[in-house]
Amino acid sequence: MKNWSFTVLLLVFVHVVCQGQYKVVRTVEWKDLDQLELDGKGAIYVTKQNGNLAKFTSTGDLLLEYSPTINDQVHQLVVNNQFKVYLFYQDFQRAVILNRYLSDPVQYSFADYGLGFVSDIAPDLQQNIWVLDISEFSLKLFDPRRNLVVETKSMSKVLKQKSNNVQRLINHQNRTYWIDQSAGVFVFDNLGNYLFKLDVLPGFDYGFYKDEIYSLQGDKIVFVNLYTGIERVRNVPEGLSGKIRVHEDRLYLIQPNGFQIYQYLSPEN
Repeated sequence: MKNWSFTVLLLVFVHVVCQGQYKVVRTVEWKDLDQLELDGKGAIYVTKQNGNLAKFTSTGDLLLEYSPTINDQVHQLVVNNQFKVYLFYQDFQRAVILNRYLSDPVQYSFADYGLGFVSDIAPDLQQNIWVLDISEFSLKLFDPRRNLVVETKSMSKVLKQKSNNVQRLINHQNRTYWIDQSAGVFVFDNLGNYLFKLDVLPGFDYGFYKDEIYSLQGDKIVFVNLYTGIERVRNVPEGLSGKIRVHEDRLYLIQPNGFQIYQYLSPEN
């Protein structure tokens, strides 16, 4: 029994360095690009500063465009559900939900449902929406089908309200991750109960892919398994910086006037 426990402990702290390298394979120009996110199949969604939305293939070919009725910057673009696209406008306190063809928009104004000021949202796989209501400093679960808040969780025991600086709120694999620039990454279960704080290095921006959270750390991307804590590292080209997203063997570098697509090359290549 003692030997088995020791083996598990060793696995948790495995650190794998991949010796391959990323190489740029395509540059896509898209003026005034603001945000970029990937769905589970690797399709690329980008917004412009004026709120316009576009969908590309994983290799950078334009598929669809959407011009919203709200001419304002999108605070959050969420595509963790392959059938839905969520746009959250913080200034208007409104969420717009589109289908995967970027059509049939449905709008929800959070003020109509007794919510205070919503700073961030995190739609889950059941098409409910976790919202961070900073007026009450709580996580609330909004059900769009019933137009009802069905769960409220106070955050006062997890974080101090005056010191929090939310960088991102995201639901991934039925857990909600509260990413705070100064305090770290906090994990909540599907009912909004606080579980633990992730042991990850501070990052400028975090992404999620399958069972891992990743961030750019100098000349490397550091991946940490969300369930085992096992860490692996991939090298990136010298001088690469900014927000990135990763899907399989591709890396997407977000730039003000478009994005670059990198391919990961193994040592054999």
